[in-house]
Amino acid sequence: MKEPNLALVGSVVIDRNRVGTTAYVSWGSPAMFMTQYLKAHHRLAPTVIASYGPDFLPYLDDVAIIPRRPNLDRTVEFNNIVTDGHRVQYCHFGEAALPPLQAEAQAALSKADILVLAPLTPFFPADFVDRLTRHVSRTCLKMLLPQGYLRTIDDNGLVKSRDFVEVAEVLPSFDIAVLSDEDHPSANEVVHDWERLSPATAIVLTENARGADIVRGGSVEHVPTVPVPPEEIEDPIGLGDVFGAALAYHFYRTNDLVAAVQAGHRAALAKLLAPSQG
Repeated sequence: MKEPNLALVGSVVIDRNRVGTTAYVSWGSPAMFMTQYLKAHHRLAPTVIASYGPDFLPYLDDVAIIPRRPNLDRTVEFNNIVTDGHRVQYCHFGEAALPPLQAEAQAALSKADILVLAPLTPFFPADFVDRLTRHVSRTCLKMLLPQGYLRTIDDNGLVKSRDFVEVAEVLPSFDIAVLSDEDHPSANEVVHDWERLSPATAIVLTENARGADIVRGGSVEHVPTVPVPPEEIEDPIGLGDVFGAALAYHFYRTNDLVAAVQAGHRAALAKLLAPSQG
């Protein structure tokens, strides 16, 4: 089987983080973490389709991104403030982040064997999803990471949780959706509502050390993982994105969702135990 072409659509962001007294700035977003993982472990070069500003150019070495030049004045920015293990998050410049689906993006989408939509803000309306998925082939594997749809941003930029109100319009466009139980306060309940609204979509609910549940066809199948003691954890940042990338790749190769989730667990475990690459 040939190696897949991947199109990763959504947000790229600049993270400005303060953890206790330590402050640092870095790139962020599922598209970037997935690209890093797929390059390192499968020698794949995904195409990222996302809006960004000139301030993101320093992070784009060896990343194939569309548009080729910045189309925003400022890249979407997240400020993460962590105090005593509690995180407060702010988002700025988020409303201007919808990726343009012009000729070059359409060509990349038409060649994609795997499409991943991974927004980090809720500003990706159903009509955009409809236009996006019309450009991929009938056989393309389509996966949604709905994290952005579960956020609302107030006038001060404060990020809070929200319901996925677009679920009935958006979810049926995808074969698989991956949700973390940290993304929604009632994740274990809402996945069953989502499955009833889109029965053809398999929903994978990740539950940290407990593993993951596959919700499909009116049933739940649990896939355990190997817990990692907190003192052994080296790098948890982007863990769900690495899990999603491994899952998508291995499901494309095997058409076996349980095996793909197990591959996602292995990739996540390796990332947890690996020293941070910064």
